[in-house]
Amino acid sequence: MEGTVLYVRGPAGDGRRTLDGEFETVAATATGAAVEGLADRPIGCVVVEHASDGPGPDAVAAIRERDATVPIVFCSAEPDGELAAAATRAGATEYYAPSAVGQSLEERVQARLDEHWTAARTGDATASVDNWASVADPPPIDERYREALEAIDDGVYVLDDEGRFTFVNEALTELTGYDEAELLGERTAMIKDERTVAQAERVQESLRASEDSETTFELDILHRTGDPVPCEAHISVVRNEDDEFVGKAGVVRDVSERRDRERRLSRLLDASRTFQTAQSTEAVAEAVVEATVDALEHDLCIVRLYDGETGQLAQVARGNSGPSLGDRPSYEVGEGGPGRAFETGETRQLQGSDVEPVGDIGAFEDAIYVPLGERGVVTVATTNSEGLGPADVSLAEFVASTAVVALERVDREVELERYRTVIENVQDMVYVVDEDERFSLVTDPLADWLGYDRADLVGSHPRTVLAPGETERFESRIADLWAVGDVAAGRRFETEWVTADGDHLPAEVEVSLFPTEAAYAGTVGVVRDLSELVQTRERLETQRNRFSYLFDNLPDAVVETTIDEDGRPIVGTVNDAFTEVFGYESETVVGESLNDFILPPEAQEESRHIDERAADSEVTNREVRRRTADGFRDFLFRGVPYELDGGTHAFGIYTDITAQKERERRLEVLNRVLRHNLRNDLNVVLGYAEMLVDELDDDLGSRAEALREKAAELAALSDRARSLDRTMRSGSPRDATVELDGLVADAVAEYEAEFPLDIETDLASVRVVGDNRLRVAVEELLENVVEHAGPDASVRVEAESADREVRLTVADDGPGIPEDERAVITGSVDITQFRHGTGLGLWVVKWVCESCGGRLRFEESGLGGACVVLSLTPATDD
Repeated sequence: MEGTVLYVRGPAGDGRRTLDGEFETVAATATGAAVEGLADRPIGCVVVEHASDGPGPDAVAAIRERDATVPIVFCSAEPDGELAAAATRAGATEYYAPSAVGQSLEERVQARLDEHWTAARTGDATASVDNWASVADPPPIDERYREALEAIDDGVYVLDDEGRFTFVNEALTELTGYDEAELLGERTAMIKDERTVAQAERVQESLRASEDSETTFELDILHRTGDPVPCEAHISVVRNEDDEFVGKAGVVRDVSERRDRERRLSRLLDASRTFQTAQSTEAVAEAVVEATVDALEHDLCIVRLYDGETGQLAQVARGNSGPSLGDRPSYEVGEGGPGRAFETGETRQLQGSDVEPVGDIGAFEDAIYVPLGERGVVTVATTNSEGLGPADVSLAEFVASTAVVALERVDREVELERYRTVIENVQDMVYVVDEDERFSLVTDPLADWLGYDRADLVGSHPRTVLAPGETERFESRIADLWAVGDVAAGRRFETEWVTADGDHLPAEVEVSLFPTEAAYAGTVGVVRDLSELVQTRERLETQRNRFSYLFDNLPDAVVETTIDEDGRPIVGTVNDAFTEVFGYESETVVGESLNDFILPPEAQEESRHIDERAADSEVTNREVRRRTADGFRDFLFRGVPYELDGGTHAFGIYTDITAQKERERRLEVLNRVLRHNLRNDLNVVLGYAEMLVDELDDDLGSRAEALREKAAELAALSDRARSLDRTMRSGSPRDATVELDGLVADAVAEYEAEFPLDIETDLASVRVVGDNRLRVAVEELLENVVEHAGPDASVRVEAESADREVRLTVADDGPGIPEDERAVITGSVDITQFRHGTGLGLWVVKWVCESCGGRLRFEESGLGGACVVLSLTPATDD
């Protein structure tokens, strides 16, 4: 039947119920039923109404797959750009928003029916194209169908089994630019580029290999001018009665306009996103102009916003692609196109002479006025003879609806500015209760504290989060404030709140009247969590207890002092070890100067320096001598100052090192006495030995010579020990770094010049913790090789970076180091008068290595002799 409309909508109760046009309507509530409806009868237009649980763009796609030519109008209750784009991509002919467009849906459907096939024969002709698949060969077009095929707006063609045109209608010749005679007998490649030919071949091969006899796909048709025309093609395979392939029939639709709509809608969506970042109404208006001009590409766009003070619609932003607009007039409500659209809240469209000419641009062909809710109007006008079509109206209405949301957002942000003023002046959890005794603002800290989302609290009554009975206390305090009438006044009181989990939390609330000119606009409250204070006190108490335990049980004497205005250390507390070491009970020294009890007379200047460093908040580490309960003792003193309550305090820690110092002093004295006496006595022995060598012969002379050599060796050992002692005392090598490869190379070169050693080196370029004393260690190892393996021994010296260490290895082919001597050096066994090593060399290596923060090890030598490894610390960048 002519003029039948298939209306696809949601279930009953959702969406429109009927279409009241002068056409027959067939309803379907599911996609499958809609597709079946296309097969049951000729359909002139399909209306798909979007519903939350009903049809959407997927229904459009299913219908378009079934019928490539039927017009499809997709509509939704409110303008939705993303939904419109999805429907267009699915194959919708037009997107329509019933709630925003002045023209009715019935009018739009009638227009689509008028544009479609003019009689039932159009549907028959289309059916005949599909029915060609059942004939033996593509026959000449029956004259009864030719007229119908020629009336179709889409291009129709028939191909033989070699892909040559046997029939084309007039629409296809207009689409390609070739006349019928030029196309007939030619292959389709003449209207396709190489890429499209390859695409079509893939589609054809897919059809031949499958059970399907038809398909729809998009491609570019090459116009005679060489310009590509985007199209949608529906092709059917033609088989004879023996199911043999004999050709194809197809319908080609120009989708340039649809592609253009999609492109413009996509650009519009991108541009409209800038609405969300606009910070003022003017910025929103400028974004509307930019988006409209970019998407619609027409001559004129003006945004007018309603000024409540003047009662007029005043220009805020404008844009055009032609001559200068000049300043445009303001309109009263109900005046002109903008005023009437604003007054009625409906889109108005004027044409021809009804549109007011503008400046240098002159007369317009068409103009639309789209209201921005209660905020203003958008005007779009064009001089293009084609005017503004339904797609232009839909896009403009989409921009307007998006702009309304942005303007409302800006209004809300302005409204919240006064709240921000309150929040910026407090440092705690804040809420605002309006005149209806509802939360109008709750800060995130307060919502988080109570275990709610802000959105759940805004709009609720405070009793939601107050313990039973607390609401009355609040109301009493607010009544007191209102009676005072001073917005600067406040009431502070403790109350109890209830979290989302039902926990009760103690809090202090400071309530003030909200500053406003109105009689009563609500209150502002600042909440302070008392439970957090209690927990903090408990944590501090726990930490204090831990500190007190540590303070009282340290084996070292500890005293806490306060530096008074005279610079004296006044005792605050002492631990038990202090009382035990210094002999003073806490009651005796607390409140007194520490110096009066433990300072020797000769240490006054030293103590003054320590007290000054404490007053300057500088840490002190030094050895001191102090008076104790059992006499004077030596201590390692560490002074740790800190600031508290505007005063300077300090902890003094005294570690008793008396025994260590006395041992060092004894060793120092014995060392000096032994070195001095040993050297003097050896000089006497050497003198007599040389006299005996000169006067004795034979066996006695040989013995005298041996005596002289041993005495000389002992003297040299004494001198060497003295030199090593000076070297090891010259500061800590841990405070320096050195290039290991250069240092080792210099030592090796010196020994290669003096001895015929065969030394092989493999030295990585690496910097380690230490100084030139590491060269002494290397020289001692090489000296050990010369002494025990011989001056012509083979030696391998390597330096490499390993896991968090640098390995320096010296290996030789000598007799190796005895196990008992290695055990003494590494500390595996104790040193005794029978186990102490045979010389100083390896001890020097061990001392140097350990003083640099390393360690010494012995390993198996690949050369068969000794292998000594120094594990050193790599230097860091800082």
